[in-house]
Amino acid sequence: MVVDDNADMRAYLTQLLQPDYDVLLAADGRAAVEVALAQPVELVLSDVMMPRMDGFELVRALRADPRTARLPIVLLTARAGEEESVQGRHAGADDYLAKPFSARQLLARVRTGLELSRLREQVLTETRNQLAMLASLAEAGLRLADTLDPDQILQTAGQILLPDFADQISIHLTAAAPAPAQSSPAYIAGAPLLDREALTTAATHTIDGTAPAPAGSYPAPAGSYPVPADPHPAPADPHPAPAAVLALPLHAHDQTLGALVLVRHTGEYSAVEHKYLENLAHRLALAYDNATRYHNERRLALTLQRALLPHHLPQVPGVRLATHYRASNRGAEVGGDWYDVLALPDGAVGLAIGDVMGHDVEAATVMGQLRSALHSLAMEGAGPAQVLTRLDAYLRSLATDRFATCLYAVYDPHRHRLRYAASGHLPPLLVAADTAYLELPPALPLGLGSIPGDREVAFPPGTSLLLYTDGLVENRALSLDDGLAALRQTCDALPAAARTDPQQITERALELLNTPDRVDDDAALLAATAEPSRRTIASNR
Repeated sequence: MVVDDNADMRAYLTQLLQPDYDVLLAADGRAAVEVALAQPVELVLSDVMMPRMDGFELVRALRADPRTARLPIVLLTARAGEEESVQGRHAGADDYLAKPFSARQLLARVRTGLELSRLREQVLTETRNQLAMLASLAEAGLRLADTLDPDQILQTAGQILLPDFADQISIHLTAAAPAPAQSSPAYIAGAPLLDREALTTAATHTIDGTAPAPAGSYPAPAGSYPVPADPHPAPADPHPAPAAVLALPLHAHDQTLGALVLVRHTGEYSAVEHKYLENLAHRLALAYDNATRYHNERRLALTLQRALLPHHLPQVPGVRLATHYRASNRGAEVGGDWYDVLALPDGAVGLAIGDVMGHDVEAATVMGQLRSALHSLAMEGAGPAQVLTRLDAYLRSLATDRFATCLYAVYDPHRHRLRYAASGHLPPLLVAADTAYLELPPALPLGLGSIPGDREVAFPPGTSLLLYTDGLVENRALSLDDGLAALRQTCDALPAAARTDPQQITERALELLNTPDRVDDDAALLAATAEPSRRTIASNR
């Protein structure tokens, strides 16, 4: 666009430029703004001294509008001098040409301005595309990492890739199969362009690093997968168009987990697409590897945790028992919650529950040591308070800074009496006609110099006792007292018959684990219900 109030100058400039460019004309700056906003303009060549709106005002006006802000602008003026050039640059002009000028000089300035403008737009476009690609990859990475379910990760990959990047994809994994070429894809989705054998062959070449078949060399077979019958089928194409194939390795932590194979109807994958999909395959591999590691480590952790708990409860006359252990969702962390039931030599039954501070292997190790020590001390005939006092000394002798809470109770089925003591543990819940917590004298946890005291209460047949760890009642929205009250109310709502069934008591108590804002922690439960002893049954007969 040529902007000049002198008609002769406009005509002269038009004559110079028209052989190579389409030229728009404007008589002053205000008219030039209207033209620039109404029609596409690639460069503005403007005089400085004009009525209504001079060249400097025109530059400022064009720079102020987002639609014309990046237009290259060359100012022309008869007022040569450094001050005018600086003023033009400050206004935002790209170039400044003093009159008189030669035709060659003007054309060179115009050509340079256009080339620089196009280069700048190219760089900006590439930058925007790169930013968009990075944002897209980041979003895809977040979607892939949003779950720790390996199968869900593969399905999410399919949702990301289909149909924007491929018409068919398959994901092949090496860990579960002796040879990729002999195994089916772990995940396959999209249009049936290639059969499973062709997909697996492409994946095998990528995993093994052998020379793959050229992209597009796989014909699209008819009937590779079951499809609904077409009542009016089109004649078969004897020369179907080849499918474009891109196979990418799935690398994570210096290991090849498998391969991602993408197939689409037409069009080779460009270098930009290849780079993008290569990055996406890496994010897919990382997400899948993290998920499988999580599941493997969690399985090992739970196996260790359950191995430290009693496999079978002793069959003790006069009492029915039920236990439950619920692991947290903390992945591979191992908790220190535990329970135990002991058949004591005098016919009594020992009931123990405890919780070691922490969620790691050391907590589980200390838990196993405490459980074993309590078992030995209880078998010697020591009372609950004495057992816990000696257990406190034992824990302090270990090379650990962990502490633990513990409750130990002894039920005598002949006398129907319950003797108990606790070291920093939550109170046991007596489930009877009037459900209530048993009183506990204050005592520090084990490992901190605990000096517990014994308590003894009547425990007649039909009475139940619930022991539990804090994971059952902790809630972010409730105080501990409110959590304990919720447990008591839950068990108090049981029908009379259910209150004498330890299994129903534990199942009802476990409903608290479904409440909102629950703290994610392990929970161990032990319920015991007193039954008439053999001596009582014989006397009644």
